[in-house]
Amino acid sequence: MSTLKSKRSRRGRLTSSGLVFGALFLAVGLTALSDSQAQALSHPAASLGRSATANGISELRVLDWSLWYVAKYYVEPRRIDPRKMTMAALEGLEEAIPEVLVEPDGKRMVKVRVGTSEQSFAIHDVEALWAVGNRVREVFHFVRDHTQLTDDQLRDAEYAIVEGVLGTLDPHTTLMRPEAYESMQMGVRGRFGGLGIEVGMRD
Repeated sequence: MSTLKSKRSRRGRLTSSGLVFGALFLAVGLTALSDSQAQALSHPAASLGRSATANGISELRVLDWSLWYVAKYYVEPRRIDPRKMTMAALEGLEEAIPEVLVEPDGKRMVKVRVGTSEQSFAIHDVEALWAVGNRVREVFHFVRDHTQLTDDQLRDAEYAIVEGVLGTLDPHTTLMRPEAYESMQMGVRGRFGGLGIEVGMRD
């Protein structure tokens, strides 16, 4: 009985720690990938089906980083649903760009309308994390090609996509945008001065 309780307790700590890590890891990745410091990535995220290019926004680098970290570090893989992630990503894109309308077309397709342009995309075959990035990228390129958005608007749209994807996992795994991360860092430094701070979980 004590052994079973110990295992459950340990699993609970691991899950909690994983969720806390999930809420924080993207801040580091996004800060490192700020568009003012765009750089080619020699990172395993490339295995998710993306080749690095100079145009980081169009290639959805932040999405690729996020999917790679979920695949490698997320402690509850049973929560990962690629099709659900894809739909949530497209809904995030719809919310971020007023010209975009996303409508399910049966259970196998989704119809994306941008102004007077319309195209259908398959979702029934999205069965792995790497496929999420590929399918969302196809839609993102379609939207980009039929709108006149600034880099800032495209960047915000990508963040909305990632927030949608992560929102399918749990309430704790979230995206921290670079400006929010920098603001948090400034607040911590201002309040605690030169003290070292360690964030952890307690039973």
